[in-house]
Amino acid sequence: MLGAYTCCPGPVYTLERELTQSDVIIVIDALHELFGQGWRFELESITEGGIQVVEWPDRESTDAFKTLRLGSSQWPWITCVDGWRGGTEIVFTGQVMRTYLKAFYEAPCWTVGELEKWHCAWARVGAKVVRKSLYPKHKYVSREGCLGNKPVRKRFRDVAV
Repeated sequence: MLGAYTCCPGPVYTLERELTQSDVIIVIDALHELFGQGWRFELESITEGGIQVVEWPDRESTDAFKTLRLGSSQWPWITCVDGWRGGTEIVFTGQVMRTYLKAFYEAPCWTVGELEKWHCAWARVGAKVVRKSLYPKHKYVSREGCLGNKPVRKRFRDVAV
């Protein structure tokens, strides 16, 4: 893999309750609202579950890949998302959700600003970020990447949701 990339443990969230299909759609809708025009998010068809960033401003490469994996053992294989809006099937149990960040093949590296928006989106379904996991350790991110140039000293600030 050439160029900048992200491949590292992401934020850890504590959950008030089990997450349903509907909760994940609420998060995706919040991401669209928080990121705005030019961004698009979709459920990822992957065993551990995830939300994939499929469009972003100035996307050039069709191979570019950016995702936040959820580490779920209940995530169903997705062939159709029609039943997810309003769906009651449990897709994540437990009180702690450990995420994993990936950005490959000319996708822009994850940034602090992006992660703050994800924290706000997850807050809409009662997920709270664990303070010590706000941002990945810079040693896990490509030196050319946005989070890899220098240690992150900025602290998360609460944003109204």
